[in-house]
Amino acid sequence: MTNRYFIIGGSHLQLSFIKVVKAEGFETFVFDIDQNCPGKKEADHFFNISINEKEKILKIGKDLRPIAVHTVATEQGNLTACYVSEKLNLFSNSYETALNTTDKLRMKKICKENNISTPNYKNVRDIETLKKLELTFPVIVKPTDRSAGRGVALARNQNELLSRSTDAMNYSIHGNILIEEYVDADQFSLETISFNGKHRLLSVCKMTFDGPPNFVEYCHHLPANINSKLLHKMAKFADHVLNSFSIRCGASHIEVRLNEDNEVVLIE
Repeated sequence: MTNRYFIIGGSHLQLSFIKVVKAEGFETFVFDIDQNCPGKKEADHFFNISINEKEKILKIGKDLRPIAVHTVATEQGNLTACYVSEKLNLFSNSYETALNTTDKLRMKKICKENNISTPNYKNVRDIETLKKLELTFPVIVKPTDRSAGRGVALARNQNELLSRSTDAMNYSIHGNILIEEYVDADQFSLETISFNGKHRLLSVCKMTFDGPPNFVEYCHHLPANINSKLLHKMAKFADHVLNSFSIRCGASHIEVRLNEDNEVVLIE
């Protein structure tokens, strides 16, 4: 059996993962558009190919037949890893699942289909459509296809809405944004691990942010100081979310808030 292991991305975010895979005795093949990336020096083999080039990586995969295709800390890399894995019949989440968990508009549709509580929203692609919306402020503005809080901001009035939306559209890869109901409550992250479609809640973390408009995370309380009843409710919610998104394997980070009725609400 081959011990070839494809790793999508060779930045400092993937560096420790590359080292762990090598330490476990696998032959590492790293893909990154930056030929001077840190992972190049660690890898057994390096390909100067963008992590977006999933067809090129698949072609190499068909020739080399790796045992696994993985990545960490990159949504685009996860899309490519799932795509290539699925085409090579390797154990992974499906490409469809990767798309559904990286595109916020797809997330909203999955939530609606599976009765998952989530903030109300409007999908907007241009400023003229935005001007015609009837909204109750404040609202959250966010690109549909970016992660790590990029382009996410609070708008408290029409002028801020136009400004924040222009910024969000510039951040968005496809120029698509959400105008979302603002749930003013504590935010928690549900950290889970899944294997063969079975899920376990490992921890609940309370997330602390600075003020508006961008709400940058600056402190995490782990474990969160919550009672057993709420912990059980969050575990049940996490299980439903992961099943609804057809998560088969891997770690998941689910961000939630509690509304005024103490109902768990999925943020993303």
